Amino acid sequence: MRSHVLPSCALAVALAGGGLIPAQAYAEENPPAAAPNAAGASAAPAPAADPAAAEMNIRYTWHASNGNGYYNPDDKGKPFKLYMFYHLKGTDASGKKGRFWSEAQQITGTVGTDQVIKLPLGSVKDDKGDTWTNCEWAGAVDLALGEDSHIYGVGTNWSPTDPYNMDVLIQQNMETNVAMKKADGALIASADEGKIGIGYRVTKAGSDETMKTKKGTPIAAGYLFASGETLPLYQAPEFGRSIVGCKLDLYSPYSGKYRTYELRPQFIGDNEAELAKRYTLEMTGDDLKGWTLTLGSKLQKRTVTDEEVIPVPDDPEYIDDPNLEQGKEEVVSEGVPGKKTSTRDELFLPAMNGAPEEVVEATDPVVTTTDPQKKQVRRGTKAVEPKPEPKPDPEPKPDPEPKPNPDPEPKPEPKPNPEVSKPKVIKPEASSQMPKTADAATALPLAGLALASGAAIAVARRRKDA
Repeated sequence: MRSHVLPSCALAVALAGGGLIPAQAYAEENPPAAAPNAAGASAAPAPAADPAAAEMNIRYTWHASNGNGYYNPDDKGKPFKLYMFYHLKGTDASGKKGRFWSEAQQITGTVGTDQVIKLPLGSVKDDKGDTWTNCEWAGAVDLALGEDSHIYGVGTNWSPTDPYNMDVLIQQNMETNVAMKKADGALIASADEGKIGIGYRVTKAGSDETMKTKKGTPIAAGYLFASGETLPLYQAPEFGRSIVGCKLDLYSPYSGKYRTYELRPQFIGDNEAELAKRYTLEMTGDDLKGWTLTLGSKLQKRTVTDEEVIPVPDDPEYIDDPNLEQGKEEVVSEGVPGKKTSTRDELFLPAMNGAPEEVVEATDPVVTTTDPQKKQVRRGTKAVEPKPEPKPDPEPKPDPEPKPNPDPEPKPEPKPNPEVSKPKVIKPEASSQMPKTADAATALPLAGLALASGAAIAVARRRKDA
């Protein structure tokens, strides 16, 4: 079996032109997979006597012999499309016999309803538009995958003993479309835009082991992340082979949905380690409805401002003042320092798990400068008349040296004063009769006179002794 993958846009163009040209042919050819005949199948007709009048009866069936299908029972009755290629042999326009792939045959119908398609073999066009005649079945089919037909694979049952009848069993596989989006507010470094490689691989639920194709290659693919777009993983060779060959089938006619798959993303590429440090991946969805991949970011943004002070120039700015005398200066204003400001935006990875903070990128700085202002000084320019020089003062005469004073003679020590006997006070005898008033007045002065005389005599004696 050979597989074709066709983008939906190319598919529409090919159908509009009357034929479907495969966009990508896989080199893999598998032997036809056996599929049981459905109950009630009509008997195969005998081979036609005239090859030009022969035709193939191709019966498309959804069921096994017990009536259950290889598809989601909830989809029964929904419309479907298949784009089939048949492997035939015949004679080309030059008369040469050979093998070829037919042009695409569009098969339409409803899920769960069997149908028989007749293919005339007398004249068949190949996938390049050339005509072949007297054709016979060569024993293989191919399925073109497009946006409206990418979850169904087929198995075939054909025998050379019954060359004009073939059964095609349709089987549902996992949904592989991935809607890509960026998380709200996620910051992406400009150096990483368009360079974020994502690898996708299929595992069974609960297992980390990557599933493999029939040839043993991992069912995996890698694409660049593009937010807002849907990634058709069925276009990847390993995914396409697996769908066409029913390697990712989901349903059994005996047990219903018996398999569940997971689609696992991871960063890939030469910058894989840096991407894993800066961003996160979250896959949601399931194998029936499809998947959504959300790219998150660990980066943060900040504005950084650096300031540098520009010092005041050493040389002041002088302003000549004709009203100020020469040689005089007055400060008008002190100098003002200038400032240089540099502003930039940075994307940085915060410090985490023991790793230091890392600046991932920064914008070019925006620089603004405020010039310093010089110190202003008013400088006098008014001429000053010279003053007469003052006469010098006469030198003062020196004071005469003072004569030394002679040593003073020692003073004689004073002699002690002789004892002076105190005069006796003669008390008058008491009279029994009180004196008269006139006598008392006379007696008082006399007593005072006697005291004064005694004192005078004592002084006179001291002087004499001295």
